[in-house]
Amino acid sequence: FLAPPVAPAGSEMLHVSTTGGRQFDVELQEGETVATLKKKLFELIRESESQATSCGFKLLHGLEPLSDDWVLKEHGITANEQLTLVISLGPSGEYHFISSRLGRDGPAGRNTTASVKAEFQGDTVNISVHETEITSLIRGKCSDLYAMGERFAHDYTARVTCDDGEEGGLRLEVLECNQRGLIRNPKPEVLKARFQDDEVMLELPFAAGACNDGVAGLKWITLSKMTEAEANVDPFAPPDESDEDVGQPPAGPPERHRGPLERAMRYVLRR
Repeated sequence: FLAPPVAPAGSEMLHVSTTGGRQFDVELQEGETVATLKKKLFELIRESESQATSCGFKLLHGLEPLSDDWVLKEHGITANEQLTLVISLGPSGEYHFISSRLGRDGPAGRNTTASVKAEFQGDTVNISVHETEITSLIRGKCSDLYAMGERFAHDYTARVTCDDGEEGGLRLEVLECNQRGLIRNPKPEVLKARFQDDEVMLELPFAAGACNDGVAGLKWITLSKMTEAEANVDPFAPPDESDEDVGQPPAGPPERHRGPLERAMRYVLRR
């Protein structure tokens, strides 16, 4: 790890230790707030962090959590005090979002679906987005659905850093973006995300929505861990009998039994 900077002689110092055993000596400035101290620690840790991205800091004085807007000396935290830094690590592995194949809960509105996969590896994330939209019930056998504006694909590779202005916030600097389909959104340079309770909230530019008075644009969605079977659902497949609300007959009393004479009369009347 990189050694913390050496403070001038006679400086007032704070001693900060992490729950992982790392130690930092940080110069205590006049009027120093918890927020500015966190920024100093964030810069020190970002230079040497080799694990998953750090996306949240909490400072403790003993067992008391410190609020960002506190001035340290006004709350009895002076030179040579010992503080504890609790680091919340960012997401790691695969996270998924899959809307219903019924096209009712797509981020772009009715008659749309979306499937999103985000794979976090250290300070890099690869995001794949696939969208569908029903714009016509009539098409030829060789129709190119991407050219017709009924399917969209956009992939991103981004560098992940902590957004030190928001607890759990992540800044995704887009390094590469590939698109397929009639995508009118400009290629983004930065995406926003939040990580909380092992879920990733991600703001993405969705391309579908023409049937809903225009392109959906930026929308927040929540991605979570899924089993392999859940993650491999085909978002382009039509609804089947396993989907909810797919034309099931209404519940009601069973049809009464009809005798042979009544069935014969009904047959004659129908003719």
